Amino acid sequence: MKIKYWILRRLFKYTSPLISIFEKSKVNKYSNKVSEKQAIFILGAPRTGSTILYQLLTQYFDLQYFDNLNHLANENVYFGSWLSSKIFKGKPHNCFKSKHGRTIDGGLHAPTEGGQIWQRWLPSYDNYLDVETVSDKQIILIRKNIYSLINRYNKPLIIKNNYNSLRLKLIKKFSPNAKFIFIKRDPLYTAQSIIIARENIYNDRSMWWSIKPSNYMEIGQLSYVEQVVKQIYYIEKQIHIELKMFDLNNILVINYNDLNNQKEFLDTTKKFLKNVKVRENIDLQEIRISKKNKLEEEIIKDLKKEIQKYDWENYSS
Repeated sequence: MKIKYWILRRLFKYTSPLISIFEKSKVNKYSNKVSEKQAIFILGAPRTGSTILYQLLTQYFDLQYFDNLNHLANENVYFGSWLSSKIFKGKPHNCFKSKHGRTIDGGLHAPTEGGQIWQRWLPSYDNYLDVETVSDKQIILIRKNIYSLINRYNKPLIIKNNYNSLRLKLIKKFSPNAKFIFIKRDPLYTAQSIIIARENIYNDRSMWWSIKPSNYMEIGQLSYVEQVVKQIYYIEKQIHIELKMFDLNNILVINYNDLNNQKEFLDTTKKFLKNVKVRENIDLQEIRISKKNKLEEEIIKDLKKEIQKYDWENYSS
């Protein structure tokens, strides 16, 4: 599998100049149309269930999204989507597994965060981006690529890349009418999951993993228990504050536990998304919501103590 992906990535990379000639006129043509559909952004701190949410929504609803094939052709986003549509013909991806947000083992049609797509458009070294740090040229490039896909396929484009959770001011510039699904989870289990991810990836709980909030330099010096709690809190606080820039009707806040009752959750989401089509004959998936303490008792106590310092509803602390 890895060899196949390596070959495809190389093939797309070396043919990109030729592909760009093909797709430039298409991007210009479709991005200049008045859009009837919207971009949808999934927001949230790491380990809150955003990946399984993304997988569920792209399985049950007929939405445009970046799949792994599209990600391999990241230098030509429009072409990657066009090729995916020709190969997979809009069929469901049937992928409900991931490893720290990565879905490469789920196949070429599995939904991806599209990290390298976004890194082509935005600096990769900053998680938080102020609007002033991104040129108008880049903003236009992002808008054209996103809306060329929305208008070409006449479907909303759903985007899940958690780094965009800290870039809502920027999103306001290129997609002012976007919709947002903000997923939250009990901070105890989110923090526990981040610590376990640090351990699995780095074998070191003190090593930072995933998104860095704007005050990272300050909290990066603290104990790992304080770090992970503050990481979650300040990411969610920024989302909570900056979502106020958008129409309230374009915002849906859910909890990870809501995925337990999939039928009710999907009905709620359908009403929120409005004109989205539901795929036929798709079976509901069993989602296991873990509420087990997997860390040492003393660490769980420390996490609970740290969590109690903050207002997780209004983020006023």
